[in-house]
Amino acid sequence: MEQATYLILVGGTGTGKTHLATALGVAAIHQGKRVRFYNAVDLVNQLDKEKRLGKACTLAKRLTHSDAVILDELGYLPFPASGGALLFHLISQLYEKTSLIIATNLNFAEWVQVFGDAKMTTALLDRITHYCDILETGNDSYRFKQRKKRQLKTNNPIVILENFQRSLTGKWTPLKLIIGFFNYKNWSIVVQTDKLCERTRGWCYVRLKLSNAQKVLNNRKGWFFII
Repeated sequence: MEQATYLILVGGTGTGKTHLATALGVAAIHQGKRVRFYNAVDLVNQLDKEKRLGKACTLAKRLTHSDAVILDELGYLPFPASGGALLFHLISQLYEKTSLIIATNLNFAEWVQVFGDAKMTTALLDRITHYCDILETGNDSYRFKQRKKRQLKTNNPIVILENFQRSLTGKWTPLKLIIGFFNYKNWSIVVQTDKLCERTRGWCYVRLKLSNAQKVLNNRKGWFFII
């Protein structure tokens, strides 16, 4: 951070963008750097409040004395119509003065949805990409992976769905499904199909078996909504 640079962390929810940005910020602080962390929506609201109180640019001037600013969750939630212009102005003020780390779930082509103006977005990206590194974190959620690992380690009930095939044999055929979340007592079940079974969506008449390693806990037929 001897000179102002930009780092863009791009990826889906739960892929470690905030974790990486925070780790970089903490490492910089341990080296004596001044770092500020903001959620994008909270920052825009703070800038908007400043403007309404007649204190515009106060925060921008303070941040130019920081070594780095972390802007988290850009694009996750909408902010006021004027928010894009306020954020554009802030980033312009930090240009070549303060390093910026941005965590977002949007690719560059989608940034216009945040800033609301194509020309302003193009000008902003031109500044950011001048001294920019881009790190893609993918779309596989670490939280979901950890949850699946915890479920495998425990003796949680397993859900098996079978679809009744209307054929001459009239057999129940297992569906190739990825099981999401379910509540055993209330039978609130969320099921997600894999790519091999995309046609099995919507309301389907299925047989649902709930079992653990020792025995079948329940066996029920009925209509379930497959997503």
